Amino acid sequence: MSIWDAGQWSDKVYRERLSPDEIQELGKALEDWAEAHPLANRPLLYLEQSLAAPPSAHQFAEGLTPRDLAHAVSHEESPLHQPVLRLFEIGLSGYSGGRREAVAQVIEALMEDVGEWEAGGG
Repeated sequence: MSIWDAGQWSDKVYRERLSPDEIQELGKALEDWAEAHPLANRPLLYLEQSLAAPPSAHQFAEGLTPRDLAHAVSHEESPLHQPVLRLFEIGLSGYSGGRREAVAQVIEALMEDVGEWEAGGG
């Protein structure tokens, strides 16, 4: 099974939270990915103001960079910690292989990017 196979996904959205271990693993992978990312400071994700929630998150009006995403997941005190976790939780919820497997495959893909960039392929 693969998260890249559209046939493995349903339209159902589950509100199941990521476990602390999944958050830690995903945060570490995102930190490694952001550190190696060739455009680590260029925004790649844009949130509507309503999604950015707290006023302290308005600093991200120009978009979230790979480093912003890594920091948001890895640091509970980030104003975007919960909104970014919700993106992952909801986005990975419809995978027929289960959320744990989806998280593992996302981490694997991030690490493949890191390996490629470190090898000079990025």
